[in-house]
Amino acid sequence: MQPLAFDTETCLIRRGLLAPPLVCVTWQRRGQPAGIAHHSEAEPLIRGWLEDPNTLLIGHHIAFDMAVIAECYPPLRSLIFAVYETDRVTDTMLRGMLIDIASGTYRGRPAGHGKFIKYEYNLAALAKRYADIELSKDAWRTSYAEFLHTPLNQWPARAVEVQDHARSRLAELHARDVAKTWRERRRLPALLP
Repeated sequence: MQPLAFDTETCLIRRGLLAPPLVCVTWQRRGQPAGIAHHSEAEPLIRGWLEDPNTLLIGHHIAFDMAVIAECYPPLRSLIFAVYETDRVTDTMLRGMLIDIASGTYRGRPAGHGKFIKYEYNLAALAKRYADIELSKDAWRTSYAEFLHTPLNQWPARAVEVQDHARSRLAELHARDVAKTWRERRRLPALLP
């Protein structure tokens, strides 16, 4: 089977929306360049992966990605269940947990002299522990919703708009915080005995 690692980027999760709208999907096969597809163009691509019996789908907390795909593209739901039935899905987070459970070190291990080394199972922690790779999450991970209705070729220009809006909003919040602090300081002497 040919491994294919993929990930979805979505709008933010919130109460009652645990499979938020898909913004884009990224993927890579060994020896090939990485790819990215906007949600408006990704369905045929994902269908191809799901229908190909020689493709092993790999993800980190992949059940989330599959739920997002199922919500975005309901016609793919039966194919998603089929890839699970045929054992063509694997999850790096669950594999990391299972390795540690098997070795008796789930969530960490004693390090001697009363110290304990805690294990985490996010992608960055596992990449560091198993491959000595430092991952850096991009600063956009909480802002993908800003790109939901923007075609990929327009993302650079949209990113400038989003950053400008974020800067002005941050300045506004900072000014409000400074004013609030100033008002609280003015009242402080009246509160003291």
